[in-house]
Amino acid sequence: AVASIHAAREELLETLDRSVNYDYLTGTLARSAFMVRGQQLCEMLQPSGSMVVLVMDIDQFKNVNDSYGHAAGDLVLIAFAEEVSRTLRPGDLFGRLGGEEFAVILPDISDAEALALAERVRERIANMGIFLDGEQTIFVTVSIGMVRLRCRARSVVDRALAAADQALYAAKAAGRNHVVTVNPV
Repeated sequence: AVASIHAAREELLETLDRSVNYDYLTGTLARSAFMVRGQQLCEMLQPSGSMVVLVMDIDQFKNVNDSYGHAAGDLVLIAFAEEVSRTLRPGDLFGRLGGEEFAVILPDISDAEALALAERVRERIANMGIFLDGEQTIFVTVSIGMVRLRCRARSVVDRALAAADQALYAAKAAGRNHVVTVNPV
């Protein structure tokens, strides 16, 4: 009886952990877990390490919901998360910040490698068709902002996300479906 209670308790704790730390729809890290793990990673890389932060936003996502319905929007979010996950390396962090905005933290990567990875994500998303109702296929694109965060004492992931977010807005202003980088923070 004690073993059964212990097993049920462990299963319940695992379910609770999953619901708190992971986005229910996409399976990516939830915003709070992404922020905590990103900050922990930056602290591990101190005093001289750095990492690249990408902020990604699905272009014209509101039009998907308005034209095809929220169920189609959910399919787009799921397909997007799966495609990005397949592109990332083991050890990269991937989270949903909210709505159609996602972020990635890339430790131990050069700027050139990070830019190549971001471009790969952008291209794969643009070429990915999402099948609706077996008859219709829709395509989406993604805009990406990229910044390098130098992990020093008091470095914060929030600051890097804000900088990458500004680069994301620049990518959208440039016509969407672009990757824009900004100076390191």
